[in-house]
Amino acid sequence: MQTQENLKKLYINIDSETCLSLIGFEYSQELYSLVAKSRASLRKWLPWVDYIHSQGDFSQLIQYYLNKHRNNGTITMCIKHKNQAAGIIGFNYIDWKNKSGALGYWLGNQFRGKGIMLSSCREMIQHGFRHLHLHKINILCATGNLSSRKIPERLNFRKEGLLRDGEWLNDHYEDLYSYSMLAKEWA
Repeated sequence: MQTQENLKKLYINIDSETCLSLIGFEYSQELYSLVAKSRASLRKWLPWVDYIHSQGDFSQLIQYYLNKHRNNGTITMCIKHKNQAAGIIGFNYIDWKNKSGALGYWLGNQFRGKGIMLSSCREMIQHGFRHLHLHKINILCATGNLSSRKIPERLNFRKEGLLRDGEWLNDHYEDLYSYSMLAKEWA
């Protein structure tokens, strides 16, 4: 399990333009602005977007992430591209007994289509297997969210099945595809 000391230092350099840095309150304004600019597209797939109406609301979300770090050892990272907050990626849940983690992610509109999320996911998966010693990493994607589904498919995750009405999203249920990768399958 990650210790608090290890989490404070967590920083993953992806390339000369992109890095992952442990979420903190210093990102609340930038990330709130990013959500505000991308609200219409984000709310289609993320139920929490409707509850973020100010920087203070986003600070509360960051506090939630930090509490999860302390209680479960989960990791939430700010994706930085060209020194700008571009989105968030992290293990939303880690089952330490079974050594499995659930990876989640989102990007602001202006950062999509540049390969940022694919490379960010690749690095988080690498971190999960090499440093957290996870055995399995799961990704859940709404069946209609083609952009999100491309990530596990391009990374050769196995589609395990369909979770019918797997998530309540604003005013309706969404079916979810469940994808997974085992440590022994990761190259």
